[in-house]
Amino acid sequence: GKVAESGSDGGWTALLGEGADVVALVPAADAPVRWLELPGLTPPQAAAAARLQLADAALGDAMDQHVAAGNVSDDGVVPVAAVARSAMDAWLAQLALAEVQPRALVPVAAIVPAPAEGQATRAAIGGETLLRTATLCAEADALIDPMRLSGLQLETADDAAVAGWLAGLAERVPLDLLTGAYALRRKSALSPDMRKWVVRLTAALVALTLAVPLVQAVQLARGTSA
Repeated sequence: GKVAESGSDGGWTALLGEGADVVALVPAADAPVRWLELPGLTPPQAAAAARLQLADAALGDAMDQHVAAGNVSDDGVVPVAAVARSAMDAWLAQLALAEVQPRALVPVAAIVPAPAEGQATRAAIGGETLLRTATLCAEADALIDPMRLSGLQLETADDAAVAGWLAGLAERVPLDLLTGAYALRRKSALSPDMRKWVVRLTAALVALTLAVPLVQAVQLARGTSA
């Protein structure tokens, strides 16, 4: 329910106990988030449509992009992000090097809630400054932010608000990039001994399946000879 520790760089893995529940955040510079309105669809349909829309609009080769959709709201608004596969590979390699297996990989831009109508939110998280409008959250940029704001009133989120958004990830992840080719592999419920028995039983079943027609063929041959 609150941020217990904060800081930068080394030492953070020491805070993790064995089997720790980890949600990793990735920077808005590499993973901006858009919110698309797709009412009248079921959640799976809305998520699929959002991924297709963003993939069509993305710059560069679509095959080099990993597109993920998040939780669909009751009114059909879907958060969606397109990330370079090279960035995904680099983040997962960093986590693996630190021997950390997160249950979710979340764009930090996805955790900033929607501002009130006619407003935009500026927030500082993890050394980045983010700008959130109704339909987009991305890294702040002095050159293009005036166009993004376009008459919106800018509010700055305080540290307490940011801490609340971060703590909320323990209960709900708004958008997880670990989908599709990057989805987590579920651990098998079978122990090594159980897997051995499954292999043995499968081999025995195959042997029996082959033996039955062979025995029938031998019997038929004997009957024919007789």
